Amino acid sequence: MAIPEAQLETWSHQGSTVGSAETYNSIQEALNRHAWPEGMDHVVYLQGSYPSHTNIRGSSDVDVVVESTAVFSSNLSEDEKQRLGIGRGSYGYWDFRREVIAALISHYGTDMVDFTGRKSIKLAASGNRLAADIVPCITYRRYQNRRVAAEGITFWTLSPPEQIINYPKLHIANGAAKNSNTNTRYKPAIRMFKNARDKIVENTPVLDGNYPSYFVECLLYNVPDNCFSNRFAPTYCNVVSFLLSQRRKDLAVFWCQNGQQQLFGDLSTQWDITRAQEFIIQLHTLWEEW
Repeated sequence: MAIPEAQLETWSHQGSTVGSAETYNSIQEALNRHAWPEGMDHVVYLQGSYPSHTNIRGSSDVDVVVESTAVFSSNLSEDEKQRLGIGRGSYGYWDFRREVIAALISHYGTDMVDFTGRKSIKLAASGNRLAADIVPCITYRRYQNRRVAAEGITFWTLSPPEQIINYPKLHIANGAAKNSNTNTRYKPAIRMFKNARDKIVENTPVLDGNYPSYFVECLLYNVPDNCFSNRFAPTYCNVVSFLLSQRRKDLAVFWCQNGQQQLFGDLSTQWDITRAQEFIIQLHTLWEEW
């Protein structure tokens, strides 16, 4: 048997966005009310499935970026910085993070804010406000031949310490471009495969956490545009067939949707290739054994 078209269509529907706007506006208000040190300019925006319109039913946490724009980090050597006339900023990442925490605690209270997580600050849900993962960060510029090739964000984790570099705006822009190139079939397909992932985990709970939504989205970004049909059953088959063929060849050539980082590797912003191969087999099995 195969997964019915009607089921796949149901899986393609976008989850509710009620609450995400309220959450973003609430956090923006909390930050606006804070007495920021002079020159500590910043911008606030959503990242993840909500602004990409790839959230599914059951999506809860809202990912919010608070990016300091007055200072930046880069891949330049000290010699290159001197040649380009780039000096040390007036404050650092940890100074900025402390101000973000202070702003949130002042507005919401200590019981609502957990800043002990390794990567993000957790804001508890309340009323119409959803739970949020808030990421304080600074601008990151990747240079090539002493010119800015791409701009993203960077932050440093708590123990164990690690610098994280990502490109959330490029992720959203590239996803929107692929959706346009596939006649708006890409994003519904992402939602379909995220729901397929949830069904796999429901059947085999031990796999929970192996297939994060970000990596599922990046995996599908590498699938050729012509695999995305105007019907969901052919799209499912086309995508899984392509991924099976690549599994037998080399998935290592895949890139993240941001176009700046390889999908597979040892960094925390990359996926374990054996788990991706496992996911592809699970997708095939789900279709065959439905």
